[in-house]
Amino acid sequence: MINRKGACMMPAQSCIKEIMQKYIDGFNGKDASVVYMLFSDNAKIEDPVGGGRTVEGR
Repeated sequence: MINRKGACMMPAQSCIKEIMQKYIDGFNGKDASVVYMLFSDNAKIEDPVGGGRTVEGR
C-alpha cells in the first residue's frame, strides 16, 4: 500500500513492485512530478557511469 505521497506503508514485495512501477511509468511518461514524489528529502543518487556525480536531496 502506498500513501498519498507515494511512500510505502510497509516494505512488502508488492509495495516495492508498486513503487518501482510508478517510477518506471513516470520516467517513461516524462512526468518529473511523479518521479520527484517518490524520493525523500534526503535522497542520494550516485551515478557511477556518468562520471561519478552524486546528487543529494530532491
